[in-house]
Amino acid sequence: MANSKHQRSIQFDPNVTGVGTISLDDYTPREIAATWYDEEAMDSITRRCVRILKRMETNDLKQGDKKYCTRGLEGHTTLGSINKRRSRSAAVAAVLEEQARQRDESAEIDAQAIADAYTRTTSSCQMWARVMGNRDQVAAEAFLYQADDDDCKGAVTRSAATPTSRTKSRKELNLASPHQIGLISDTSIVGEHVPQPTVRAAAA
Repeated sequence: MANSKHQRSIQFDPNVTGVGTISLDDYTPREIAATWYDEEAMDSITRRCVRILKRMETNDLKQGDKKYCTRGLEGHTTLGSINKRRSRSAAVAAVLEEQARQRDESAEIDAQAIADAYTRTTSSCQMWARVMGNRDQVAAEAFLYQADDDDCKGAVTRSAATPTSRTKSRKELNLASPHQIGLISDTSIVGEHVPQPTVRAAAA
């Protein structure tokens, strides 16, 4: 079998999109605490996720219950873990079988054929990951739009009650808040019903 040759290249989008932010050295202690998790917060996240997983295993979650969010925990249930192991085993088997076939039929290695065998086996997983990713993107954008709308309403209320002389805000300086750069505050933890923002880079 002829060896597939693909010339690799890198392309750059002519339209560069950047998001302004501040240096870590300019963060206040309060901003640092609101941007990154500490050990105590991580322990709290883990405990909450374990409680939610137990409810998922016993079907103790009501339909539409907003108190608990199972997003991202599906693969950690017993059934989810079994499915992941099966998918990984099938992918490994497909690659090994293709490699064995090539060794039997030809002295040359067709790397693309091996990649294609892996892709065919994992296509359903890839499709499901895209579906879940699109769903999370919609939820995150709805959350951000609502937050921006609330900020605008709050700004209008404050401007009517406060003097016009004030320092410029982060938005006026075109600086990204922790939410805008994909970082979430310590009150928005995994397992709570808080859609998490996503970061999308400029398309290449």
